Parts: sequence; structure tokens; C-alpha cells
Amino acid sequence: MFAERLAKLLEDSKTKNTELADHLKVSKAAVSKWINGKAEPRPCVLHQIANFFNVPTSSLIDDNDYRTPASESDVYPSIIYSQEEPEQIGGFVWLPVYETKISATPGIQDIVREDIIGWHSAPESLVGSCADPCNRPFSMKVIGKSMLPLINPGDYLTIRPAPFIVPDPNKIYAVKISDDASDTFGIVVKRVQIDRAKKLLLLRSDNPEYPLYVTNSRKASIIGRVISMWRAL
Repeated sequence: MFAERLAKLLEDSKTKNTELADHLKVSKAAVSKWINGKAEPRPCVLHQIANFFNVPTSSLIDDNDYRTPASESDVYPSIIYSQEEPEQIGGFVWLPVYETKISATPGIQDIVREDIIGWHSAPESLVGSCADPCNRPFSMKVIGKSMLPLINPGDYLTIRPAPFIVPDPNKIYAVKISDDASDTFGIVVKRVQIDRAKKLLLLRSDNPEYPLYVTNSRKASIIGRVISMWRAL
């Protein structure tokens, strides 16, 4: 786990928590949460930590450290949803919510505030925090039925940005589709496999009524991994 790796780096290098916090321009409490496993730094901060200790980023954390819903037991009750960004609540962060049928990529500068349909609260311990908006987790409101029975229309999915990832076919990803030759566009949520020989992406739905969608890297790209599902009470 990241917490164990960070603690060992601090111990081996005889670095104090305050020294790392000062270098990263974060609070000592944030570093303590990382060490205690109560939170995880965002990718942009991970790179800074790796540079600080002069180690590869991959040695700090791997994709298996991130939790992805695999069954109904990983569906959480929605805490708060608001159409306007509320004031900060201790221990929670507000994630911008987008619909899945959106032509731009959440977290990137081509998204404007008008594209946000609301705000969804999630625990800091689950999503972490980062000053870089390009690496900030975000939520998608599902409008389709392709991932039934696990994901229902109206569910909220928390996405951790991960554009350069080798997908695990057993996990769920948000994929941006830009295919003018089909009616599939925007952000879709699928299980993903890559055919490297043919340079194809195979997008699978859980709902058997939806066929396998095959595309290439020019028309589709992974933008992040689903780390939680939230369902309105």
C-alpha cells in the first residue's frame, strides 16, 4: 500500500513529516493521513513525492491500490447532491457532476462551468484531494442502461482520472468516444480490453442487450477508472 511505502521512505531517508509537507506545500495533517492510510495523494502530488525521494512514481503506488466497485456491495448511499456548489463540509469534498453524454473531457480545460449539472459529496478518504483540476476526481450521472444490473440509470460514478493506464478487463472505466460514424459519443462506462496487435479497444457492457463495441485509439481513449458508485436514497 502507498501508506506503507511512504512511511518506509520517510524512515529510510530520516525525513520528518513536516519537511515533506513544506516541500509539497500541503498541511502536516495531509501527510499524516497518507501515512495512516486515511487518504491518498492525487497523481500530480505523487509525482512531486517521487521527485522528492528520487524514486519512480510507479514504486509508490499501483493501480491495484485503488478500489473499484465489483458488486452491489460497493454501491454506497448518496450523501448529498446539489445543483450549486455548497460550502465545504469537514471530511468531504465536492465533485463536479457531468452527464455521460458530453463531448468534452471532464477535468480538462475544454470543460466550462455550464457543463456541470451539479455537485456530489464524497469522503476525502475515498477520493483524496489535489490542487490541480486536471487530476481532480469527478462524478458522472449515468443515463444509460448498458451496465445493468450493477450500474443503474441515475447512479453517480466517481471517476479517478487515469488517461495512461493498461485496463483490467474485470474493472470499469470511463471512456471518451469521438466516433462520427456511429451514434456512440461522449463519455461511456465500460469494461475495457485492448487488442494491441490490431490497435483496437474492445468496450464491453454488462447488459447483454448491448453488443461489444470495437473502436480504435483515434476514436476512443480511457479518461479514468470508476472507484465508487453512489445511489440516491
